[in-house]
Amino acid sequence: MNTSTHTESTTGTTTVLARLTDILREVMPGLPDQISPSAKLADDLDIDSLAVVEILVAVETAFEIPIDDSDISRVSTVSDIIDLIDAGR
Repeated sequence: MNTSTHTESTTGTTTVLARLTDILREVMPGLPDQISPSAKLADDLDIDSLAVVEILVAVETAFEIPIDDSDISRVSTVSDIIDLIDAGR
C-alpha cells in the first residue's frame, strides 16, 4: 500500500490517523503515542485478532461507517484500517 496517499488525502487523513490512534490506544492502552500508518497490527503493535474486531467496531461507531465482516481478515496494518475508513465515507 502507498501510505503517501494518506498524508495527501483531501478527507483529512491526519485527523483520521489521530482519531484512529486514539481508538487503538483505547482498546490497547499500552500503545505508543505515535503510530505509523505502515505499522503492522500483529507484528509491530502486538494486537491480536479479537482486539482487531474490537477496534473495527469502535471505528464503525466513531466514523459512522459500515465495515463488512469479510474485510476483517484483510486488515493487517493501520493503513488498511484507514483504507476502510476512506472507503466507507
